[in-house]
Amino acid sequence: MANLIDRDDLDRLIDQLDSLVPGTPSWIIASKTDWKRVWDLAAEIHDAFKRVSNPTRNWRESAWGRFVRIRQRASEASREDIKIREFRSSQHRDRILGLVGLSQHKPILDMVFFWDQTTVEDMKRWGRQLSQAGQMLSEAKHEMTGGYKRECFDAIAEARKANEAWWSSYKQQNARRHVEKASLAAERQRQFQTKREELRANARRNIEENRQRLAKAADALSRCRRQSDDLRAKIANAWSDNFRDRHEQWLSEVIDREADIERSILRIQEWIEEGERRLADLS
Repeated sequence: MANLIDRDDLDRLIDQLDSLVPGTPSWIIASKTDWKRVWDLAAEIHDAFKRVSNPTRNWRESAWGRFVRIRQRASEASREDIKIREFRSSQHRDRILGLVGLSQHKPILDMVFFWDQTTVEDMKRWGRQLSQAGQMLSEAKHEMTGGYKRECFDAIAEARKANEAWWSSYKQQNARRHVEKASLAAERQRQFQTKREELRANARRNIEENRQRLAKAADALSRCRRQSDDLRAKIANAWSDNFRDRHEQWLSEVIDREADIERSILRIQEWIEEGERRLADLS
């Protein structure tokens, strides 16, 4: 049988729902209402009407009517929220896309206006403007619909890709003007990478060897623990003092071995961690 709910408790739930639903919309700023919470609570109240204890007809009609009015108000308010959010979303999109349009390198313009090529200072300024557009999107995303956010995000990404292509070409031109210096730097980098790969290979090999040691130690510890459990069982069921003394001596030796193995495991684990840190530093 479903859990019953007291009329006073249900009235309090309706009061809570009433407090969650915003009043008259501003027509400019969407409310900060948690609509999921509103509709979850409305569903809970609707279900609770089926389980209310000792309801009178007058009370039920009054409470149900109040609940329906609040739910209707919530429905209207949520629709207005959607409209306001859509309007605000389009405003934010237009502002962001307008700024992005002024911040993207367009190769065709460099071809047409060859006497007025894009400069480093232009690109730096456009980069700052793109950062500003990204900040605007970050600040306004809670007021924007998913489609508009994606449109702005894609536009910013496309602009950044175009600008990065310009910077890549610019760097290549500089590299050609300094080919000897670049060649020497590349050779040093190659040697550095070779040495680092050797060090990484050594680190990975040491880690793998230590993991094998750890696995063997873990197996040995497992065998010791099974042996100690067996000895304890025999001691508990010893049929003579001599039998018990002999097995207690063996148990003491096994426990010592367990401690030695556990210390070895800790030491090997430290070696592995040290090796992983060294490998991470070489990445």
